[in-house]
Amino acid sequence: MNGFRIKSKSTGLDLYTHSEAVKDTAFIFNAKGNFNLDRETIYWMCIMHDLGKANPLFQSNMDNRDFTKVCRHEISSILFIDILPKHVDKQTVACSILSHHKSITEDDRSIHELFNNDDINLYKNHIGKINEWGLTVKNYLLYHYGINCEIPSIERCKEIIDEYANMADTFKGGYSLYRGILMMADHFSSCFENAEERLYNITQLFEIPQVDFYCGKNEKYPLSLIDSDTSKRHTLCVAPTGVGKTNFMMKRTTKRVFYTLPYQASINAMYNRINNDIGSSCSIGLKHSSTFALSFVDERIKTLSSFYGMSVKVLTPFQIMSIVLRMKGYESIILDIKGQDVIFDELHTYSSRTKAYIIEMIKVLVHLDCNIHICTATMPSYLQNEVIEILGIENTQFVKLDDSTLDTFNRHIVHTIDSFNFDHIKERYNNGEKILIVRNQVSLAMDTYTKLKLMIPNCKIMLIHSRYKRCDRAELENQLMNQFNKSEEPCIVVSTQVVEVSIDINFDVMFTDNADIMSLI
Repeated sequence: MNGFRIKSKSTGLDLYTHSEAVKDTAFIFNAKGNFNLDRETIYWMCIMHDLGKANPLFQSNMDNRDFTKVCRHEISSILFIDILPKHVDKQTVACSILSHHKSITEDDRSIHELFNNDDINLYKNHIGKINEWGLTVKNYLLYHYGINCEIPSIERCKEIIDEYANMADTFKGGYSLYRGILMMADHFSSCFENAEERLYNITQLFEIPQVDFYCGKNEKYPLSLIDSDTSKRHTLCVAPTGVGKTNFMMKRTTKRVFYTLPYQASINAMYNRINNDIGSSCSIGLKHSSTFALSFVDERIKTLSSFYGMSVKVLTPFQIMSIVLRMKGYESIILDIKGQDVIFDELHTYSSRTKAYIIEMIKVLVHLDCNIHICTATMPSYLQNEVIEILGIENTQFVKLDDSTLDTFNRHIVHTIDSFNFDHIKERYNNGEKILIVRNQVSLAMDTYTKLKLMIPNCKIMLIHSRYKRCDRAELENQLMNQFNKSEEPCIVVSTQVVEVSIDINFDVMFTDNADIMSLI
């Protein structure tokens, strides 16, 4: 390591290349996301945030992976805080640098612990031989940025650490958008070290989707006949399945869209649906715990979905729950979601505890100037009243179909039978029909699948249920949607209720168990 080059990553990436990438990314995010944060503050945060990596103890830990001696580069970085021009807010820059990996308050294994455990090595490890490695930083700043700085004395370094340790004790909540954008840019630049790849991906982000596709009218879908009231910011729609709730919610949006759903199967299906609808004109992402196991999603989209700025992102509400619980990275999520459109679909399916979390999340999102759109098949009156009170009746378009419209839903013929007649199923298959069979238990689904395989040799048949591994189930869902659903030949799908959750499929006939009494309760 010479006086101008400091290793930033174990891959060998140098600090200047990384810091410049973070700075440029933060500038672009700030402009494309319309965050309106001060460019000079961003500049100093980005060029200073990793200066502490010049500390030889940190370099040693990075090379040898020996963390018995704790050295947080964030703490060593703020030792050079005095280089800031007087008109730049030191507290904003220092606290953003100090917390761009870990919190500086008492949560989530924070730097606060280092400040408050009376460890005599706190100063030794982070200041160390600053007369030597400080010279490296001095040469680095002068060579790359034309900044002529003084190496801080050991006494001044201790003062700086004590100052911000005490300041951390005074924080009582709130959030910092500057910390958010620094974390955004740092994580994004670390993931895409290649400049060309990074810049290409950035061009796909922070674009508002064109939702004209969802504005068409069709008498089969009553909600499509209702105009969007542009004078109302929020939406509450209570209507049964199959009346066009998704299209109505999407045509109500005017910003980037966060579309939340309760289950992975419904998220996968909705991602495919929206991607087919408008994916050619904007970036569509999805996010849940098994995203990287999905074979039908492009690897680049999987990676981008973990970051920020997608035009539409389909996800579980748990992916944004951190803004309520102040979990790691919550300020970046706030910056991403602030002022955007958030759709909560199938609200009726959540447990009471999750509903309580979502109600608190809606309060936070309203505070963040988001447009909230809630659609559900059914909602208790107490919950409906609470949601309207949060959103404000004067700000909410409330949509509910009248009884005369609901009476027109004679789309299916329903027969009640005592038991499954497998001979009848075989007859329907031989007549060229596509058959969906839904059983209440996995064991019943497996038995039904086995029996039909024996009864109808060489038939096109598949089995799907919740006990498959996540990656296997994702592949089965893809097979169901793209092969069985689109097939014009007779086929049989045997499943549990896993297929009934927002998977948009069309079959000629369904044989299904009634819900047992415990499920109804």
